[in-house]
Amino acid sequence: MNVAFLGTDFQLPILFFQGTEGADTPTWLAREYVDKIHVSRKEYVPMKGGHFVVWNSPGQFLKELVTRVRPLAMQT
Repeated sequence: MNVAFLGTDFQLPILFFQGTEGADTPTWLAREYVDKIHVSRKEYVPMKGGHFVVWNSPGQFLKELVTRVRPLAMQT
């Protein structure tokens, strides 16, 4: 599948938080897209759970946001 139509050049850091057990978006497809992105910083963050990890694992999601996103926000 060609995911390049989604866009691959960005000015801001890109972080993908993905539930590894979700059926809606296969992890291999999300990973393929992240690999094609051109940006100064990108991360693919697999998280245990399905499609709605933000609701199903809010503590884990918050920890990832504080660890990965907050430092980026503090740079501005």
